[in-house]
Amino acid sequence: MKRDAWTAVIVFALVALLPLAGEAYWLRLGTTMLMYGVLAMSWNFIGGMAGYPSFAVAAFFGLGAYTGAVAQKFGVAPV
Repeated sequence: MKRDAWTAVIVFALVALLPLAGEAYWLRLGTTMLMYGVLAMSWNFIGGMAGYPSFAVAAFFGLGAYTGAVAQKFGVAPV
């Protein structure tokens, strides 16, 4: 169990340091992949495991994408 904890700490540290060494394209690609992964996991939990079909997850995802696009239009740098 202790080895698993150290492995998780090392992986977390490497992922946290990744933005310092990566190019913008790969960081954007990784961020997009992680966002869609979280969307899929939340939909699986709400729609699959709980049995409650809710479209609020997709609505919040779309609202966040719209807000990000409007912010970029006005010159706010993407995070």
